[in-house]
Amino acid sequence: MNMAAKIGETVTLPCRTTLQTPVDWYYRPSLNAKDRTICAAGNIINGYSSRFALQRSAPGDFSLIVVNVIREDAGWYTCAEDGGYGLRHEITLIIRGELNIVMCYI
Repeated sequence: MNMAAKIGETVTLPCRTTLQTPVDWYYRPSLNAKDRTICAAGNIINGYSSRFALQRSAPGDFSLIVVNVIREDAGWYTCAEDGGYGLRHEITLIIRGELNIVMCYI
């Protein structure tokens, strides 16, 4: 699934499961990068807690909320069930920026 957000917006990355156990969230900024853990067993990891939160609006809803989106938030997000060994739901977050046109005169 692809999602897009502008810099400064809040975006919710959906993750719904039939399991009642908390999920893990991973973030990969590029294809060659290793996964970074954002959330383990339903707890946001230190360093991410200022702009990331879990939405728990219904049973099985473990959507990830990203507040005040920045360019560096672009990448692949994975919601993993059962301690990372169950089903995995991947979301690509695309950051839409303003088009800046620079005119150069030679």
